[in-house]
Amino acid sequence: MNDNFNQFLPIFCSRKEERTYTIKDTHHPVWNHEFTLNNVRLNSNITLIVMDEDKRLDDTLGQIIIRPRTVLESGNNGKMIDYPFGPLNDYITIRLTWENSY
Repeated sequence: MNDNFNQFLPIFCSRKEERTYTIKDTHHPVWNHEFTLNNVRLNSNITLIVMDEDKRLDDTLGQIIIRPRTVLESGNNGKMIDYPFGPLNDYITIRLTWENSY
């Protein structure tokens, strides 16, 4: 029996959804995936859900909710940040870059 996961990462923001590709048979996926979310308000929630892809029903492994305003006010715009998730204190490293569009 294989105890590894087939992980993917959907991201939700302002009624939009994107997702990474699935990385099979691992506990430590590395996606190196870039999302571009346009017209995101500072008070929006950006939700990332770490999922295990299964044949019948996908399982949620953890969830992260990020507020762009918090990232900007903390001085972390454009920096790599570790976000903990899940019961095993795993983490996901994200770089969130906020650019004003005029």
